Amino acid sequence: MKAPGTAFADAKLGLFDRQPDHYSKVNKNLPLSNDNGGVHLYSGIPNKAFFLAAVAFGGHTWEKAGMIWWAAVTSGRVPPLCTFIQFADVTVDLALDLFGEEAAKTVRKAWNEVGVTRKI
Repeated sequence: MKAPGTAFADAKLGLFDRQPDHYSKVNKNLPLSNDNGGVHLYSGIPNKAFFLAAVAFGGHTWEKAGMIWWAAVTSGRVPPLCTFIQFADVTVDLALDLFGEEAAKTVRKAWNEVGVTRKI
C-alpha cells in the first residue's frame, strides 16, 4: 500500500508491477476487459491514499482510516461503476461524519497526493 508498483520486478522475464501510485499514471488506452475495468491494476491508487491517510492519522490503522474506508465500502454510497473521485468523496464525507472536519481534510489531502482531486 505504501509503494504501489514496487511489488516485483524481474528483468530477465520482462515482468514488473504495473500498479501506478498516482492517477496521472493511469493508461487510458490500456485494454482492461479482463480486469473489470482495471480494478486490480489500478488498486494501488486508493491503496496509497489509504496508507497516506492512516499515516497522517497515526495510531492504529483500524482506529480512523480503517473505519472510514470500511464505512465507505459498506455504506451503499459507492455506485457499481464508481470513479476514483466518487470513492474519494465518499471517504471524505464519511471522515467528516465519523471524526469531524480535520479528519475530512486529512483524507482529502491523501487523495490529492495520489492525484485524485476535485476540479473545484
